[in-house]
Amino acid sequence: MNQSEDEDPVEIIVKRLKQLHEAQVEMKARQVTAEDSKRMEQALKANIEAIAELHMAFRNMSNSVDVSVMQATGSLSQAKRLNQKNVDDLRKDYGRKTRRVALFFALLGILLGIVGGAVIVDYHNARTFQDGLQSMLGETLCREAGGKTATVSETGNRVCSFPLTQ
Repeated sequence: MNQSEDEDPVEIIVKRLKQLHEAQVEMKARQVTAEDSKRMEQALKANIEAIAELHMAFRNMSNSVDVSVMQATGSLSQAKRLNQKNVDDLRKDYGRKTRRVALFFALLGILLGIVGGAVIVDYHNARTFQDGLQSMLGETLCREAGGKTATVSETGNRVCSFPLTQ
């Protein structure tokens, strides 16, 4: 019987033992020891604590942002109220000044009207008085000089006329 080396039972057993040994070494390398487990547990706890701290930090930050937003909103509302009050005050002041200017010009117009009317009436009265005086004196002077007074029909003026002597 001629057996090949591959089929030799001893070789097969040796080969199988080598494979088992390699598998055992590989399994030992992959095995987690109690110490490794403790380290992993500590790392997990540290990660959980870090996550909890981050959660608290984010919550605090969120609360801080909420407070800041509420304060900013309050400040904006107060600024809006103050701005509206200033606008209302400016409108009232503008209305007061406008009424004062209108009253000033109305009084100025009335005053100018009174002065202008007085000047015109005074001029007219003076003219009438002067015309009356001139006509009265003129007629007297005309008669003393030997003339006669007459009214011109086209103009309505009184004139002094002297007779033509030859």
